[in-house]
Amino acid sequence: QFFDMYGHPHDQILATIVVEDNVRTQLPTIPISEMVFTPGYPEEETIQAKDVVSSETIVFSMGADRDRAPFPQYYVNGRPFNPDRIDFTAHPEEAKEYILINANNNIHPFHIHANRFQVKEMGSELSQEKYPSLKHVLDFDPLDWRDTVVVPPSGRARIWVQYKNYTGKTVFHCHFLAHEDTGMMSTLFIGEPDYVFRWKDHWQMRSEGVV
Repeated sequence: QFFDMYGHPHDQILATIVVEDNVRTQLPTIPISEMVFTPGYPEEETIQAKDVVSSETIVFSMGADRDRAPFPQYYVNGRPFNPDRIDFTAHPEEAKEYILINANNNIHPFHIHANRFQVKEMGSELSQEKYPSLKHVLDFDPLDWRDTVVVPPSGRARIWVQYKNYTGKTVFHCHFLAHEDTGMMSTLFIGEPDYVFRWKDHWQMRSEGVV
């Protein structure tokens, strides 16, 4: 995942998976031919360009200040996560475009809660000849619905998010646990942010016997 970032390990084989033709005793409870698969979203729900109301940029980046904890630092648009701050807003039934920028030579899987999106463009400044695995990272179907996409190293992804009937405060973040837990996360409020829940207010009210 690091693509020659200084101080990080080079690509390594983590496991070798062997596929055999031998029939195992553990089989599906019913034949696959009799299984009923639930289809995805209907084709008419595909986001159209005319539905996109605005475009915003989201930059995933890292800091290397050895005098600050945690080290390294992880940011979204240059700021670490703050649960009491509203970073982005949206409204139900609207679609938005987000340009996801990865400023580093490692990958950052972008994940959004409670909503879905379609990928419209992917790209990277790194060479696919030097890094053949990039071919798979950059492969996408613009009609597929997702809640996660890998933002390529030194690259970008352009996505269209469809907001439905969920309202309230939620988040999006890098889906590497170490990255999101040390700052690479942002808040998103869907609807009119007339009241934003804050933990410090909640604990103060609890101490005063209000809740």
